[in-house]
Amino acid sequence: MPEQPHLAQRNQLRAAQRHHAAGDWSAAAAAYQELLQKHPGDAELHFLLGAALRGLGRAADARSSLQKALRTHPNHADSYHELALTYKQEGRFAEAQRVFDKALKLHPNEPTLLAAKAELLYSVGNHDAALALIEPLLAQPSPHIALAMTFALLAGRGDRRAEAAQMLSLALAAADPPPALRADALFRLGDLYDGMGDHDKAFEAFDAANRTKAVRFEPESFSALATLMIQKWTPAAMDALPRAAVKSERPVFIIGMPRSGTTLVEQILASHPMVHGGGELNGIPRLVHEWQGGLSGAISLLTDLEGLTQTAVDRAARDYLHELKSIAPASARRVTDKMPLNFLHLGLIALLWPSAQVIHCMRDPMDTCLSCYVHHFAGSNPFAYSLEHLGRFYRDYERIMSHWHRVIASPILEVRYEELVENPETMSRRMINFIGLEWNETCLRFHENRRVALTASQHQVRRPIYRSSMMRWKAYEKFLDPLKAALASS
Repeated sequence: MPEQPHLAQRNQLRAAQRHHAAGDWSAAAAAYQELLQKHPGDAELHFLLGAALRGLGRAADARSSLQKALRTHPNHADSYHELALTYKQEGRFAEAQRVFDKALKLHPNEPTLLAAKAELLYSVGNHDAALALIEPLLAQPSPHIALAMTFALLAGRGDRRAEAAQMLSLALAAADPPPALRADALFRLGDLYDGMGDHDKAFEAFDAANRTKAVRFEPESFSALATLMIQKWTPAAMDALPRAAVKSERPVFIIGMPRSGTTLVEQILASHPMVHGGGELNGIPRLVHEWQGGLSGAISLLTDLEGLTQTAVDRAARDYLHELKSIAPASARRVTDKMPLNFLHLGLIALLWPSAQVIHCMRDPMDTCLSCYVHHFAGSNPFAYSLEHLGRFYRDYERIMSHWHRVIASPILEVRYEELVENPETMSRRMINFIGLEWNETCLRFHENRRVALTASQHQVRRPIYRSSMMRWKAYEKFLDPLKAALASS
């Protein structure tokens, strides 16, 4: 007998929620969107879709879905919680705190909300207030896992890592959290052990966290897609394609592998009074995804060049500049976009802004890939949860960058992380000169800049440049044979 429609939809919702619990945000979002086509007024579906979209790093779309949920159910604390996290993801911290307070007004003692608000306070540099918010709840015999995870984030400053590791281990064992939350907790446990110098326990936690992630990445498929993109973006194609008529020197693109020093470079540049640090903007990937018809998965590559008409590139350039105008003060002559994976789209960027400055961040491959493996990314970097996949993706990244160097004329400054660490003033002056500004000494005091970096490096850039992250992979070398083999493959 055929399944009844309502039963089929219930089963579809359950399957979507399983993807959601596992952290497979892409599959979950697709299922919620399909269900919403049948039930467009369902507030719970809008809430779930918003949460999944936030997991994908699509903050603007997530915010829209969550606001739709709240219009129907204005007292839904979970929607306020997700909306606050979305504002935080966008760097809108005052709005995030306002929305957290609304949620806490509905549920004043909810541990998950208190923990999330404490992490917001920590993100803006208010460590003491963050700890004061959760400290009274840490003495409980069985601490809530959200509180234990937040304490893990705060424990380093007071050298309470061992206490936090024990608490988080107990909470993990007691709570049996869903896979996505378990992965997040294990990454934090790994950070604690790494800070204590116990690299064996740290790698055990990091490895378990990565194996818990339900993210699909097929390196062969990605390599084939990269090859197709390279074949499409030939020198002849570049010559024939239209350039946007909109002229602007405002955008500065900071690209490279994730964890290659992009946050440090942006923080140095954003310390200049004429530069606004925009963070990881989604404008270019969103545009590519739309032009590809959403067919390229979590990481879209532009291989269909038919849509690159004069009208289309002019509109895209104007829309992107409007986005920069909305986030940056009028006094900013340059606005940085440090979405690392924009290295995939340098051909398109060269059409939209032929004279745009591009800073390519480079770092030792082993350090880069290990750093990816031990960090829990807020968005979707599906290649980052396997040492083999990381090595293979890195090789494709090198291949793609070599291609762009051959076919585009846009200026590209290569900044090696190790050289920046060893010679910060020389390299900082070179970067400021490259983007066409006069030198300013504040760039050497980037760690005093009160702007908040919205990445895993956000707290590192509050300190002067340090060398401990160079050759970090040596401490984990005995675990890294799969990465070495993948990096060595042709």
